[in-house]
Amino acid sequence: MKEKPKQQMRIWAMLCHFSALVGWILLFFLVFLGIPLYLPLNILPPLIIWHFKKSQYPWIDLQGKESLNF
Repeated sequence: MKEKPKQQMRIWAMLCHFSALVGWILLFFLVFLGIPLYLPLNILPPLIIWHFKKSQYPWIDLQGKESLNF
């Protein structure tokens, strides 16, 4: 039973980093298609995950800050 919170913590931390990468790729393809988009698609998803999960898991607080700094 102790493994479940640890696994969830690692999954949320991974989603912080992965969502930033997906945001960069999506932003690149939209600009490539000629759609100028000035929204920070690479910052919003990790920011949302970090904001809601940082108080629940200290590891996500650290990883969310690193993801936003990237």
